[in-house]
Amino acid sequence: MSLKDSWKSLTPKEKVFLGAILVLLIAIAAKWDKISKEIGNGFDSFFRKH
Repeated sequence: MSLKDSWKSLTPKEKVFLGAILVLLIAIAAKWDKISKEIGNGFDSFFRKH
């Protein structure tokens, strides 16, 4: 089964869901520097307190 056939067999809700995941991944990739810095700062502050 090709990718085109798989896409055609999906329901509209499944297509919207996959599109939303794609948009989310693009948004995360675009802001990855800021996200990784904030996560690092969060871990540092959490583990310094405990």
